Amino acid sequence: MVAGDPLPDDDLALRRFDPNEKKSWSFDEASKTERLRSGAFRFDAYEDGTAGCSVYQRGALPRLELRVADCLEAPRTAMAAAAAEAIRAVKRANVPDAVSPFDVVEDPYPHGEEGVHARDGAHALILHRQDLPGNDKWYRELAKAFYRLEVV
Repeated sequence: MVAGDPLPDDDLALRRFDPNEKKSWSFDEASKTERLRSGAFRFDAYEDGTAGCSVYQRGALPRLELRVADCLEAPRTAMAAAAAEAIRAVKRANVPDAVSPFDVVEDPYPHGEEGVHARDGAHALILHRQDLPGNDKWYRELAKAFYRLEVV
């Protein structure tokens, strides 16, 4: 896996999700809290021992003359966001000397290819090391870094 440049700490990683899919999103009527769940992340394994999950880079959208709404498509009609700095800071309290295994890097798809959406110029990846015990727990912590972004 050849990764691009890291996203600036203050840039947002955008993750599409289906708000009606219980494995991706939960809403508690009693407390009025909503949150992304670990099921919203699907990591693909690479030969170099890392894995990546697709997101979009908010900071790249203006140069492509796109809005956040241009990154949505059915059934993933909602967007969650997290600052790259927050993703890189994800740790698990019960793991001694934990260092965040996550990074966020640019990964734009090539322009001009047939069938490629303009938004793919803003594609990015959340990367992590695959050799982590308890990946589901790491993904739960990653999900906590995201918040629902109101898309207009």
